[in-house]
Amino acid sequence: MSTPIIDDIKKLLPRAPDYLLIPLERLLDLIDCPEDFRGLKKVHATIEYLFSIGPEKISTLFELDELSLSELLSLFSGISDIFYTEYSNKSHGKGWISQRPIYSLLFIFYDHRTPEAGAALTYFLEHYIKHEPEISFGNRNESSVRAFRLLYTDLTIDRSCFATDSLNETITNIFNIREILKEENDDDNSSVSSRISYLYDLEHFYRLDWKKRFSRPRTSEKSIRSSFSRNKIERVVGSESLYKASLNKQDLKKYLIDAGITATEDYPELSIVKTEQPKVPKPKHE
Repeated sequence: MSTPIIDDIKKLLPRAPDYLLIPLERLLDLIDCPEDFRGLKKVHATIEYLFSIGPEKISTLFELDELSLSELLSLFSGISDIFYTEYSNKSHGKGWISQRPIYSLLFIFYDHRTPEAGAALTYFLEHYIKHEPEISFGNRNESSVRAFRLLYTDLTIDRSCFATDSLNETITNIFNIREILKEENDDDNSSVSSRISYLYDLEHFYRLDWKKRFSRPRTSEKSIRSSFSRNKIERVVGSESLYKASLNKQDLKKYLIDAGITATEDYPELSIVKTEQPKVPKPKHE
């Protein structure tokens, strides 16, 4: 998704010094800010709050020293009138959850600016940004952010899933809570089942151990029948009356050939018994 470039940032923040333009561009790209800066006021407020309760962690997260990040965040007090309406828009944008998951998360957590929520969000963001290549490669960005957001805003979920700085402890807590829910979910309650599913997603997010999904096309009976010749048959060696239908030429994809698969192994032999026509004359019907 497109994010603002330096020319856009200059229009939004006319008083921004040149030496902060590249860090600003990098930060807005990291959080997937929309080109029109919609909703950035809430997102900025969330980042500013996280910085206020954990300056060292947030500075490290955005790869800036504390002084530079503090100066950068203070620039947003002078927004250009051209962008202010979109910048201060209080409505969540369409498609953000799937296309801009981190931006969406920061926007939503504007309403959860507490020390506990801030610590949980910071811990999640640290893991996400550090391992974003693996998460993106498995196409797990949206599901990971969704699991965290829905579980954290669900007050029935034990806070120990989030309030820890130990990766192993966090994973263990998530696992234990999921197992408790599974034991209690005797009546297959849909809401509990959803929580269990989100806990699975969150555990995989912290473990980075998703299984790669493969889709295998299914061959229909009609397709199998069409793979055999209707005109050519071959006699089975050693038999006088047993024949088999010849298989039409099959094209295999290169990765299947490289794996040692042959063109005929997925097709059952189609046997034909050839018999002589009876010599008894057919009855004539009047």
